[in-house]
Amino acid sequence: MQRLWKQQLQWDERVPTDIKLEWEQLANDVQLVKDIKIPRFLFVDSDNQFHLFGFSDASEKAYAAAIYCRSVSDTGKINVQLIIAETRVAPLKTVSLPRLELCGALLLVKLIDFTCKALNYPISQAEFYTDSTIVLSWIGSHASRWKAFIANRVAKIQTLSSATQWHISGSANPAHLATHGVSSSTLLTSMLCGPKFLHETFPFQTDSSIPSLNDAVPEERYCTLQ
Repeated sequence: MQRLWKQQLQWDERVPTDIKLEWEQLANDVQLVKDIKIPRFLFVDSDNQFHLFGFSDASEKAYAAAIYCRSVSDTGKINVQLIIAETRVAPLKTVSLPRLELCGALLLVKLIDFTCKALNYPISQAEFYTDSTIVLSWIGSHASRWKAFIANRVAKIQTLSSATQWHISGSANPAHLATHGVSSSTLLTSMLCGPKFLHETFPFQTDSSIPSLNDAVPEERYCTLQ
């Protein structure tokens, strides 16, 4: 829809062939949506360990966040399921990919905050994952170091989370599917169960180190004249 809007076509002009084909493919794929079933029941009791794992990602088209619940019973049985996901279209105005990834990170912390309040159940642990080392650098530093766009979002993220909760997701980032677009069949088999490492026992092999600030896009730094 956004690509079509950018064309600025008149009501009686033909839609470009490539966009027309995409619409036809989407219309056919929508028929498979009825086969997607997302379980909503969360089996929790006083003996369960209840963890939330959130993932954010961005592309030139969109940014997104997805949250999974991981519960472990007293017998050691692990259950992982998608709780909530949200995608937002990138603005028409050109925005750099690191900024969009930061918007995705902000969307994620807001979504986890909303989820924790809605569940009304003690959360044993909450972790955040992004594949952007630049965003991790911003989150791990004081917000005042950056220009207003970055500073405002970093400050909000730091209010709702701590830097130690953030990790590098690498290739195991289900939010990537939401920002790049997938078919209904791929969504059914790839996103609902979460990444494989969530089904493993603790501790996970994840990288929680904060990257060097030297790599955090120098153009975004707030400069003062002395």
